[in-house]
Amino acid sequence: MNADVTLLTMQRADILALHRRALRGDQDALAAFPALWTDYPDLVCFICDSPVERPPYTQILPELATRETVLCAPLCTACRSLPELQRLGRSLRILKKMYSQRSGKTVTFTFNRQQ
Repeated sequence: MNADVTLLTMQRADILALHRRALRGDQDALAAFPALWTDYPDLVCFICDSPVERPPYTQILPELATRETVLCAPLCTACRSLPELQRLGRSLRILKKMYSQRSGKTVTFTFNRQQ
């Protein structure tokens, strides 16, 4: 695939609040996730590098530099259909390699449930 993977950096509090609203069925919040990608016509899946169908699914991932931001990654239909833990595991494996190459250090992620 010739296209580069597109990742968006978003404010953690904003995107997680939007995600909670979308889970409750808020139509504006549900429409906001596909709208994140309107400026990017040729998206490829973060996990498998295949072309992403519209509307793309948005995977929210941790940012290494700061806890105030997160990464949003587009996923194709096949990767979206994976079980949640498998999808997250594959995404984190890619992030670890990406961050390790940049810093030269082993990278670990810890997750704390927000109250």
